[in-house]
Amino acid sequence: MFKIDKKTLTKYCSSIALVLVFFSTQVFGCKNLEYLIYILPLFGVGALYTLWLVVKHLKDALGLLKTPVFWWIIAMNVLIYIYGYVWGPFPVAYSRSSQLLIISHLMVMVMLLWVERDRVTEILPAAAVIMVAAETIYLIIHNSEAIRVMLSGGGLTRIGETHNAGLIETSMTFSMCMIPMLLKLFSNREKKYIIPVLIALGVLVVDGSKVGILVVGATLLVIAIGLPKDKSFRRRNLIIFIAVLVCVILITYIVPALRSAIFSRFKELVQVVFTMDTSDMQNSTSRRLYFALMALKKAWDRPFVGHGLLSFGVHMGFDWWEGVWPDAHNNAIELLYSCGLIGIAVYYWFPVYMIVRTIRERYSVKKLAKVSLIFMMFFFDVSNISFQRNTIGYLAYTIIFLLGVGISIRGEDYND
Repeated sequence: MFKIDKKTLTKYCSSIALVLVFFSTQVFGCKNLEYLIYILPLFGVGALYTLWLVVKHLKDALGLLKTPVFWWIIAMNVLIYIYGYVWGPFPVAYSRSSQLLIISHLMVMVMLLWVERDRVTEILPAAAVIMVAAETIYLIIHNSEAIRVMLSGGGLTRIGETHNAGLIETSMTFSMCMIPMLLKLFSNREKKYIIPVLIALGVLVVDGSKVGILVVGATLLVIAIGLPKDKSFRRRNLIIFIAVLVCVILITYIVPALRSAIFSRFKELVQVVFTMDTSDMQNSTSRRLYFALMALKKAWDRPFVGHGLLSFGVHMGFDWWEGVWPDAHNNAIELLYSCGLIGIAVYYWFPVYMIVRTIRERYSVKKLAKVSLIFMMFFFDVSNISFQRNTIGYLAYTIIFLLGVGISIRGEDYND
């Protein structure tokens, strides 16, 4: 008869609870009332399970209140409320109720990970597999017509939008899930992660987000160089990585569907970065660079206090640009424009603190996980807004913090 021990059962229950809340935020959002019928059961089950853990380990759970990550999240949400509801041009988007919904989703995930921090490296890979499976199924159902057209010979269509998230947010979700799965696959040789990794990679390809693919590449490079302790093995892995990269580039160029979905988009990225050409507004990279440079220029009109959240589109005279409200498409520049140097200080002190701590740590697989997550946030923050639109940035830095608090890790996973 099949038996499962209590510790394993709790691990999977925690993983499922984490996924329920995370899935709710990424697919349906935290405050979209039209999707309340989906949000309430997903968030409710995860919150009730987390509450049970908190009551069971109350003294330990209250320790979260003494951590810098807790007060960083609180400070940023207060800042967003002030600059969005009190000062911003669209206060309805930042009402007290909406901010409470967002912070409640985020805090449930943070509290769950905090209480289960002694085995966070066991929970994260399991949660990643479940999340990849759940959101892939959702994307197939949600984009069934686009997939039917694509399979009938209509060409490769970018698929990744959900009820709440755009293509970039979805690529953030899948690339974040790739990190613990890739580390399990290469550091522990756990072949059961091959299929989930391939599925996640497939979603990133059809999603078409350049930064998502860059995150996977950066993670593989970190693993190739960071895992071996012997320098000769590191050189060998680096040569293999470069050879595989060249092969991938050739394949994306030769295969017509991949050429339009991946190669041409990266070609445009390289051209725009080196020429700084912002004239082609149909080019996503050129458009993002244009918005970023415009916001950076105007940010210095009020460098200390900023202009308020969602004010960039208003002050620049833009209306909904092709159905999307324009922003700076860069986390630091958007934060500077909206909240000034005050916002920069309130947000970035904690990521900088985490980066410094990570650099000072000795070698471990946990350190590789933290470096990969830092690279992920760097790539996404260059071309996206993470401080106010979704919970992934806060969740990523929470995980980085928990991987470095000096806890004892059960088992052999991610051990020093």
